Amino acid sequence: MKKVLLAAVAGMIVLASCKKDRTCECTTDGKVDISSKNTYVKVTKKFMQNNAECVSYNHTAIDGTVTKHVCEIK
Repeated sequence: MKKVLLAAVAGMIVLASCKKDRTCECTTDGKVDISSKNTYVKVTKKFMQNNAECVSYNHTAIDGTVTKHVCEIK
């Protein structure tokens, strides 16, 4: 019984950290920015959250105009 439980837990860990192709897609003021769509091959979701440059931010111009950049991991 312990072996079956151990195998099930190990299987869940492997599936939770699976590597696959992931894309970072950014929008600027609600419009998709094609130039900022990056695809990473065979990476984990944790890698995308910690290491990939998939970051949302606001940019304020000199005249006070705020541009909102929103990025998502897909």
